[in-house]
Amino acid sequence: MFATRLADTVAARLALWHERSVGRHVLSLLEPRLLRDIGLDRASAAQEAAKPFWRP
Repeated sequence: MFATRLADTVAARLALWHERSVGRHVLSLLEPRLLRDIGLDRASAAQEAAKPFWRP
């Protein structure tokens, strides 16, 4: 029981980290026009993209 919960928790954490990593990478590739569409400027996008995957 404990091992199953632990495995689920670890899997969920890894999935979250992967999602952040991919999302931040994609954010770093967006053109300025697309950044404006989502309400960000280049500096804000670069700051978010530079965060390590484990930081919210």
